Amino acid sequence: MQTDTKRIWRGIALGKSHAILQSEENTAWSVGYGNSGQLGIPLFAIYNAQYKSSYKSDQQLPKDFNPVVRIPLNLSLYSNKKVLKVSCGKYHSLILTEVNQLFSTGLYTRGRLGLGKDIQANITTYCPIPSIKNIVDMSCGNDYSISLDDKGNVFAWGSNKYGCLGSNNPLYDEWEPVIVSSITEAIYIVAGPNHCAAIDRQGKVYMWGAANHGQLGLKTISNEKFIPIPKVNLLTGKKVATLALGKKHTLALTQNLEVYACGSNENGQLGISFTEPSMINRNHISQPILIQVLLNKGICKIACGKNHSCGLSLSGLLYTWGDNRQGQLGHPLEINSQEIPMMAKNLMGKAITSVYAWQDYTVMFESSIPKIEKDKETFKQWKNSVILEEQKELKKFAKKKVLKEIKKSDNQTTKKSFFRNPRKKLQREEPILVTKAEKVYKFNRLQGGESTVTIFKENADNELRTNTIAGTLYEKFWVQKEWFGRIKNNAALFFGDKEE
Repeated sequence: MQTDTKRIWRGIALGKSHAILQSEENTAWSVGYGNSGQLGIPLFAIYNAQYKSSYKSDQQLPKDFNPVVRIPLNLSLYSNKKVLKVSCGKYHSLILTEVNQLFSTGLYTRGRLGLGKDIQANITTYCPIPSIKNIVDMSCGNDYSISLDDKGNVFAWGSNKYGCLGSNNPLYDEWEPVIVSSITEAIYIVAGPNHCAAIDRQGKVYMWGAANHGQLGLKTISNEKFIPIPKVNLLTGKKVATLALGKKHTLALTQNLEVYACGSNENGQLGISFTEPSMINRNHISQPILIQVLLNKGICKIACGKNHSCGLSLSGLLYTWGDNRQGQLGHPLEINSQEIPMMAKNLMGKAITSVYAWQDYTVMFESSIPKIEKDKETFKQWKNSVILEEQKELKKFAKKKVLKEIKKSDNQTTKKSFFRNPRKKLQREEPILVTKAEKVYKFNRLQGGESTVTIFKENADNELRTNTIAGTLYEKFWVQKEWFGRIKNNAALFFGDKEE
C-alpha cells in the first residue's frame, strides 16, 4: 500500500462520495468513502494503512470501522498497471488499462459491474470484465456504464431504469455488457447520471436515456420519462467535439469552441439569457441553444454537476454558472444561483488546466505560473488575454515581426541579440503563447521534464483544429516583448520553417 500527498495528478473521476485519481505515472489512486468497494481497495487494506495493522481479511475488522480514505491510496498490486482512464459511478468505479482491458469494482447490485449474475457480493478489488475486449473508452453513469471498442461498437450494462442501455427492454437490467446496436462506428461516448451521448464518424450526435427535461436536445420535450433507443440529436452538423452531462441538462462544445446547452434551467445551469422573446419555457429548453456570453472566450473544456456548469478557457480562466447553494461555483455564498456564466474571480492569477464536476461540487487542476518580475506588462497581457480575440493580432505580429527576425537569424550574432538564455532549460511551470503565421499555440510546462504544446490551426473554412505534442522543453525565447518556446526533438521551431 502506498500513500502520497505530493504526487502530480493527470486526471480525476468523481463519484457520490469517492474519487479515483490518475497520476502522472498513469497509476490509479483512491480517496473517499469505500464501504461498497468503490475504491478498489479491500477494507482491511484501508484499515491497515490507517492504523498500521496487519489484518488479512475484512472479517477481522472492528464492526464500527468506517472505511474513509482522506489521503489518496494506491494498492501495490495495481501500482504497475498503466491506466489510460478512470471513471466513477455512484457506488462503483472503472479503470481502463494501456492494454485496452476494462476493470470494475464496487457495489454489485443491478449489474453495474458487468461481471455477470454469478457475482452476488460487493467487489473490493478491480476485476477484469471478460466479455468485452479492445476497449478504447468508457464512462460511468449513476448505476450503469458504457464502453467503446476499437471497432466503434458501444456496449452498456447495469441499471436500465432510465433507458440508458439503449435497448427496447427498459425495465430489464443487464448484468453483462450488451451492444447498443443502433450506433455504429462511434468515436466518442459519455455517460451522465441518467442519460448518455455518443458521436459517430460522420459527426452524428446520438442521445438516449432520461428525457423529461429536454436534456436530449430533440427539440420537443418527451411525454415519456426516458427514450431508450438512441436518437440523432439536433447538435448534429455543428461539429461537436465533446459533451458534458448533468442530472437534467447537457452541454456541448464544438470544434469552433462554441458552447451549446439544453435541458433543465431551473437553477440557471444553461447559462442562457432570456431576453429573446422566443423563449417560451424558461425552465426547460429542449433545443440546444448557443451560450452567447461564452462566444470568443476560447472555452476548451466543459463540465456539468447536478445543477451547475463549468467552462474553462484556453487562457486558464474558469467560468461557472447554475446552482451555488453549496458553493460549487466558486462565487460568494450570497449568490444562490448564477444564470449567466461568470468568471471565478478568486481563481484569477492561477493557471487552471482542467475542471471536473459531479453533483454539488467542482474540482480543478492548477499549474502554477511564475511571476515575470522583469516584465510585469507581459505577464498581465498573457493573463488577461483570450486567444481567439487576439488571433488576428498574433498572426499579424508573427508575419511582420517573428518571420522577419527569423530571416535575420541566419547570422549567429543577430540570433544571440534576440534570444534570451538560449538552450537554457526551464525549471518551473510556465504557460507561454507561441505564434506562427497561420497558427496559435498554447504552451504548458509540466513538472517532471515533460511539456505539451496545444496547436490551434485555422484552416480554409475558418475552423479551429487542435493537436497536442509532448516532449522536453528545449529553449525559451524573448522576441518583441513576447515569450516563445520550442520542444526538443519535435517538429520544427514554432517560429520558422527549418527543423533542428
